[in-house]
Amino acid sequence: NVYKELLKVINSFTGHNGLYIQSWINCQSQDQVLNWHRHEGFLYHGYICIDPKDTVTEFEDYVIENEVGLIYIGSGSPRHRVVNNSNYKGKRITLGFDLIEPSNNFVKSRSFIPIV
Repeated sequence: NVYKELLKVINSFTGHNGLYIQSWINCQSQDQVLNWHRHEGFLYHGYICIDPKDTVTEFEDYVIENEVGLIYIGSGSPRHRVVNNSNYKGKRITLGFDLIEPSNNFVKSRSFIPIV
């Protein structure tokens, strides 16, 4: 069901057909959250908040308040990081993903699968 909902969001946001996706799970303790990075070379990047704890995702120009069930999707280019708003125990869990067009060379060298 999560995958089906994600496909709806992707299709609504991108308007593209035939994109490829790779996905992973971020499972981090408070001192392991992601520092500044970007997803260059990818058409879109996004994530789904499973258990985001009390965090925000900070981009250079805006901030996303993370909450359970939130699906974010945007360009892969902007730098972003995760910021803890308060102390927490356990793991912060999100499902990250990148999207590319079939003509992108990463399709052959990474773990992308076609979106169907």
